[in-house]
Amino acid sequence: MVGYYVILALFFAFLIISLPKLFKRLFSSIPPRLSQNSAHADKIRNRTRTILPWYDGTLESEICHYKYPWDDPIKKIHCEADCKIEGYYKLRDKYPEALGKAIEACKEQISVSKKMAEKYRAEGGVDKNGNLTVEHYGFKQLAIIYEKQGNYEKAIEVLQEAMQQGWAGPWQFRIDRCKRKKSD
Repeated sequence: MVGYYVILALFFAFLIISLPKLFKRLFSSIPPRLSQNSAHADKIRNRTRTILPWYDGTLESEICHYKYPWDDPIKKIHCEADCKIEGYYKLRDKYPEALGKAIEACKEQISVSKKMAEKYRAEGGVDKNGNLTVEHYGFKQLAIIYEKQGNYEKAIEVLQEAMQQGWAGPWQFRIDRCKRKKSD
């Protein structure tokens, strides 16, 4: 049994040591700004395309590109918007247009939220009180964005809508926090 733990510890030590070196080797020669026509930029782009074939250095190529195989268009919109929200929001500091696209993706997901809530309820995704057991990422992220922008009224509206639809999450806590911040 002790030998198993030793092997496991050595394996994780190997991962911890080798992964940073691999990433450093792959991306260390990328200067802060690449000229679009330089040979060096082409070399880096080709190396990156080998690892991430869809990557072309633009905002669109850096977000999730997983296409969900469902025939149901509501599920597909909901889940792909989830991916877009996360991707765009993480890149908001790198690309100026990313925050606007994250907001659009949140609104896209919210537009199908009632139908998606009905689907979750039909599939048994509710607790004993009839509330959904799943948190809605679009409502949550849009409320966070509005709150960080100081737009507490819009944040409260978004949070109340999520709560009315029965999505799981600390909506009332967030509403109270926005009301406190608004009154300060």
